[in-house]
Amino acid sequence: MSDIYKRIKYLRELHNMTQQELADKLGYKSRSTINKIENGMRDISQSQILDFANVFDVSPAYLMGLSEESSQPQDDEETIVLARKLGTLDKSQIQLINQMIDQFEKNKGKDHE
Repeated sequence: MSDIYKRIKYLRELHNMTQQELADKLGYKSRSTINKIENGMRDISQSQILDFANVFDVSPAYLMGLSEESSQPQDDEETIVLARKLGTLDKSQIQLINQMIDQFEKNKGKDHE
């Protein structure tokens, strides 16, 4: 399962929210939509990524697993551009990018040896 879906569930639970409460905050009709998102059965658009990030007060990059820094950047244009680009990709493309990022993170320490 992609980081974004795991993080949405994690953040919802961290904020002691039910799926229905989160659905209500985001304007969804039922909790089943949130359940499908958290289980990776429903992709979310760029604007929905931003909506989730705003509800949880985290950066879109954190929500997508592109950053371990959860705080909202003030004027981070690169993050906004990246979120827009990622919003156009399908689930398999996002999973591929997440795998690439994981590999970059694994290799980060090896560059300094």
